Amino acid sequence: MANKGALGAGIALIIIAGIGFSYPVNNLGWTIPRVNDLCTSGFGQLGQFFIGDIQQGCNEFRYLTYVVYGSGLIGIVLLIVGAVAPSQNQRDSQVYHEKTYKNRKEWSCEYCKFKTNGGEDLIEHYKVLHPKAKTDSLHRKIAKKPISNENLEILKRRYAQGEITKDEFDKIKKDLENS
Repeated sequence: MANKGALGAGIALIIIAGIGFSYPVNNLGWTIPRVNDLCTSGFGQLGQFFIGDIQQGCNEFRYLTYVVYGSGLIGIVLLIVGAVAPSQNQRDSQVYHEKTYKNRKEWSCEYCKFKTNGGEDLIEHYKVLHPKAKTDSLHRKIAKKPISNENLEILKRRYAQGEITKDEFDKIKKDLENS
């Protein structure tokens, strides 16, 4: 899942750079980079040598050109980072599932009122007092890891497109949970 904040900031900076490249700054229709190019040309250098106001104006347009180029470059970097970095919600979800299993204080039997502090003790309880209960499925419930949203979305898309059958979908999902 993409980081929407970084993507939004990247798009905004690229829009600012686009406006800077295309918005005319004088009555001749010249843009900031074009005025800067004129200032760095031979005639511009000569004009700056003789007239101090031209030199000050060219310095201002040089800095504005840096802003235009810099915002475009930073915007592109933010787009790349936003597409690659996981969002805060995805990181929070992963940490929540890990903490839930590790910090769980008490496990309860679904058939009687037995409670314990360890999942392994509950499995032994099932084996002794409820032998007909599927301890294998209980062990999978305790040891189950959450499937990442990205993997689940890929799996759902493959099923929706008909690449895999329902049985294959269930098997792959089960394999991902048990890995």
